[in-house]
Amino acid sequence: LAWMFVLSKNGAKTSSPCVVGRVCRSVSTQSPKTPRYLPANEVISSFTNPEKSFEILSFGQLLRAYVVLRMCQVPFLVKNSEAVFKKSTKIFGTGLVNAVNKATFFGHFCAGESEKTIRPTIKWLEGHGIGGILDYAAEADLDEEAEEKLADATQNQPIVQEQLELKKIQNDLQAPVFQARTYDYEGEAKCEVNVGIFFSCIEAVHNVSPEGFAAIKVTALGLPAILERFSKAIAEAHKLFAQLDKDGSGVLTKEQFRGALLQFAPKLTPTDVDELTSKFLWKGNVDYIEWTNTVRLEEVFKIIQNSAEGPSDVTNFTEEEIQLVKNMMKRVHKIAKFAAQKKVRLMIDAEHTYFQTAIDHLVLELQRRFNKEEPLIFQTYQCYLQHSYSRVVHDLERANREGYWFGAKIVRGAYMELERARAQTMNYPDPIHPTKEATSENYHKVLLKILEHMDRSSILVATHNEESISMVLNKLETRSDDTRSRVHFGQLLGMSDRLTFNLARGGYKAYKYIPYGPIQEVIPYLIRRAQENSSMLGGAAKDLTMIRKALLGRVFPFLKKEKKQRGAQE
Repeated sequence: LAWMFVLSKNGAKTSSPCVVGRVCRSVSTQSPKTPRYLPANEVISSFTNPEKSFEILSFGQLLRAYVVLRMCQVPFLVKNSEAVFKKSTKIFGTGLVNAVNKATFFGHFCAGESEKTIRPTIKWLEGHGIGGILDYAAEADLDEEAEEKLADATQNQPIVQEQLELKKIQNDLQAPVFQARTYDYEGEAKCEVNVGIFFSCIEAVHNVSPEGFAAIKVTALGLPAILERFSKAIAEAHKLFAQLDKDGSGVLTKEQFRGALLQFAPKLTPTDVDELTSKFLWKGNVDYIEWTNTVRLEEVFKIIQNSAEGPSDVTNFTEEEIQLVKNMMKRVHKIAKFAAQKKVRLMIDAEHTYFQTAIDHLVLELQRRFNKEEPLIFQTYQCYLQHSYSRVVHDLERANREGYWFGAKIVRGAYMELERARAQTMNYPDPIHPTKEATSENYHKVLLKILEHMDRSSILVATHNEESISMVLNKLETRSDDTRSRVHFGQLLGMSDRLTFNLARGGYKAYKYIPYGPIQEVIPYLIRRAQENSSMLGGAAKDLTMIRKALLGRVFPFLKKEKKQRGAQE
């Protein structure tokens, strides 16, 4: 580690000044505004060429990348990384530990601590055709003492107790679980602080990387437990249509809908029935897409509360809880409005499935409002979920009906272990595809479906999977430059550089997902990233192999000459 620290200070000899951990490359790329695309087969073949992929990186940078990624695959180190960090800080002090981290893990996976310090990295990336997706990655998990204080302070608030109980279930799971970054609820005031943090992230994109994206998480903007109940209430609304749709056709006439509504909710007034019926009509009928397209949470409450059976525990929200939902929605809209004013594209990250239905509902409202002229709001689809393809189909149809842009980030998903363990613990069906192959098949199916509807769509293919990227490149081979310009590719900073670099070299819109924030607050993110990397054996293993070959080529350059000479003789 000390050797790498010295190399980070003295070993980077490139055409531009840079710091190890920042991506230093000097490749010939086309302007993203007027791209000329290389043939797909040429780009794809470059993915396995270590010399071309890493030609601009210094020896020190390659060595650091190899060591960091290799350490992320050591189970003992990954499992005990938090304890190692705390022990090291106690023995050597914060200053020395932070310095080593900045030269190694922090420098590899993060761009800097503030808008000012990330600027050189962003500008260097942009100078070589690579955009940025900025994510303020600071996170602070509550320790046991803090959890006890929160429980004591909120002992009369069942919804907060539910959140703490959920966290306890997650911590008690026997399977090794890598948990998505979520935010512990510390009150509405803290949520307002998080709004300010996201404003800063959007401002940073506007100032540093105007062609980039800002990423936000909805769990930072309200009580996660209320978000889970919000999701359940919306799921009840979807089930409600199935109850009204007796023959399962997915379509009800005006008279059928009105009659079914009166039968299900006899306590509704005639005025309420007429208003609801007229609202959901589409070409004289009411169908599933239009129902899920326009139904609002307060309307779900009204229908269920006036039903013959009365409200369930899920939908029986108190006035205080309804206000918490409204507060969360206001914060999300406030952030989206600010992003639209700054002309910054906003990516809403996917979270755990028990939050996701509510997040989908919020994003749909944002896209209706802000995606009329251009794709500013991007939804995230996790293709390891069994219902993800049908969601994409419905959302494409919604966008087409209402005339707004469909914006999407397509990912496989990163939290399979937790989702499956939670489903087993809480006794509900596993929402995940049964195998890795089934997930990949669905991922490609989703991408192909969207590529068929690119007239008013823009997507980010967020993957480290070479096969998936190659498939998309081949499909884009005969498409217009306008269509290609609305297909983006994204990888994490510090991972799969061989894909990102070569995509940019080929003229495609390549992006790095770039975390930043104060190093002490970002440490939990780095620990989580190490955990995730240890499970991504396929892509990371191939990266390591290519980096090793590039290193050997630098140390023993005569081997390359001998190989070329043998090839010429043959």
